[in-house]
Amino acid sequence: MSMTPTRTTIQINYADPTGVGNVVTGTESLTSISQFNFLRPNVILDLVSTTAPASLGDGLLSIQRLNGLTTQIASLLQVLPSNQAPNRGGIVPKGVNAGQLQFILEETVTLDAGINVRWTFANPII
Repeated sequence: MSMTPTRTTIQINYADPTGVGNVVTGTESLTSISQFNFLRPNVILDLVSTTAPASLGDGLLSIQRLNGLTTQIASLLQVLPSNQAPNRGGIVPKGVNAGQLQFILEETVTLDAGINVRWTFANPII
């Protein structure tokens, strides 16, 4: 039996974007790292918000490459704890290629505060 971990969960904290259309870069909760270097492809198994918006706010969670390419993953409302449907309605699993990236949040409906989201990956993030 292998002792190698098979999953990694990180919590990404996003500050309040302070306006519709504004984008903030998330930071890892323990280290405040905002830029990640995936040395090999990985798979997002789950993502769930650990905080709920104080209002009916919403935002778009995406992965942005350092070259500016952005992959939209889900809306904030889709990953609220109350939306525990299997596979989050087809959002995950989702593959992520190797390379340098950031987790971003774009405000689409006014949010009153920052948001925290747990991202779970199939393999360790190295």
